[in-house]
Parts: sequence; C-alpha cells; structure tokens
Amino acid sequence: MTRTRRTPTAVAALAALAMLITACTTNNDGEPEPANNNGAHDEQHNDTDLPHSGAPAVENPLDTARFEDDPCLALTDQQLAEAGYDYEEAETEVTDDNVSLCRWSMGLGEGRFVVAYTLNNPEGLSGVYQDHEAEEWELFDETEAIHGYPALLADQVDSRDRGRCNIIVGVRDELAVWVTMSAGPSSDAPFQGEGEACEAAYELAELAVETMKGDS
Repeated sequence: MTRTRRTPTAVAALAALAMLITACTTNNDGEPEPANNNGAHDEQHNDTDLPHSGAPAVENPLDTARFEDDPCLALTDQQLAEAGYDYEEAETEVTDDNVSLCRWSMGLGEGRFVVAYTLNNPEGLSGVYQDHEAEEWELFDETEAIHGYPALLADQVDSRDRGRCNIIVGVRDELAVWVTMSAGPSSDAPFQGEGEACEAAYELAELAVETMKGDS
C-alpha cells in the first residue's frame, strides 16, 4: 500500500505550540499574540491506516471530547495542589490552526505549563513518528508509557537545558496530547533544570491521563 505524506504535520503543530509557550514565559505585560501557522498547513488529507511509521497502537482509546472543548479540565485544582503545582491563572485558547490548549501561569517570571490537544494533526503519534523519519526532530526519545498510553519526550528544538520540556502522549491513534513545562527567567522559578522540567512535564502528563481516564 502506498501512503501519501499529508499535512498539517506534527512538526507544524509543535512549532505553533512552542511559539505560544515561549512567548508566554517572558512576562505578563504586552504578551504577544499567538502565532498563526496556517501557511504551513494543507487541508487536503488522504485516508490511511493508523498507526504507521513505527508508531505504537493505542490499545484503549480515550474519549477526550469534553477536554478538547475545555482543555483546562485536564488537570484539576485538587491534583495540582496535591502535587505541589501553584499557579495564579489558567486560560483556555483555541489557536488559529486548531490546537486546543490550556496554559497555567505560575506567576510573573516563574513560567507556565500547558496541556494541548493537537486537533490539527489527525494522525496522532503516527504524524510525530513520520516527521521523525524525515529528521524533523532534534529531540525524540520514547519514554515509559503513561498509564498504558505510549509517550515520547520530543521537541523540534531541544530546550531542556533552558528549563523547557515536552511530553507527547497518544490517547487515540488519531490524537496526541502535548504536555509542556516551561520555566520562567526568575531565579525563584521552579523546574529550571533539564531533569526537573522533564520530570514535571511527565508528572503532569500522568495527572492529565488519570483525569481523562476518569481516575482522578
């Protein structure tokens, strides 16, 4: 079977998400508008079998409809408080290129964390693996599954040494959820180190999957 490469790609989704997160970690005044990457997308898709490109199958797909509509529901206040994640504000956004996300701000200069549903990438982890085959990713490491759901430590640009880390979880064959921790410039900002940011992103991904499974 011949498979035709389709766009939008997972890399385009990551580029939009990364620009959103990076822009939002500078300060809370005069915050830049979200990037519009519509030019990177081709709305023409062909049917294909999922998964492909070496991506693992999602054995127990989750119904994430209500979280796609309101991504801030993915992490509850009780979960965050018990895990020690203090935040000042949570805001929902659907970007111009159809990424549904929630940003939790930890305070001025302290950074943010994000849960995003990449509705613009209808191939889930397969799109990520396909772009990895094309050498689009600077960081691409399979990590331990999260409550039975395949996960990756992946980023178009490896920014772990600057306190930014990204976990991608396949919750259905056609949908990936991205959880990103991005530390702020303040000397008091948590999760600044490479290991700390990735541990935090992984822990938040665990909590989000628990919520989506109805376990929280």
